[in-house]
Amino acid sequence: MCAGAILNARIKNLYYAVQDKDNGGISRFDLLNNTLNHTTKSFHLKEYEEENKKLIQDFFKNRRKKKN
Repeated sequence: MCAGAILNARIKNLYYAVQDKDNGGISRFDLLNNTLNHTTKSFHLKEYEEENKKLIQDFFKNRRKKKN
């Protein structure tokens, strides 16, 4: 996800289910709330995290299989 694009689009609320604690600009650095001219409220939907994490992992696993 690109935090810069979200801020430039002036999106007011962002709902996400899977955090990227190592590289995520939102979950690691809280970029959406550290700007001068616009703030986007982010909501982590924790109750959907495991299901969505599996969907993302399966998606990229299938992409890697198709590449080979």
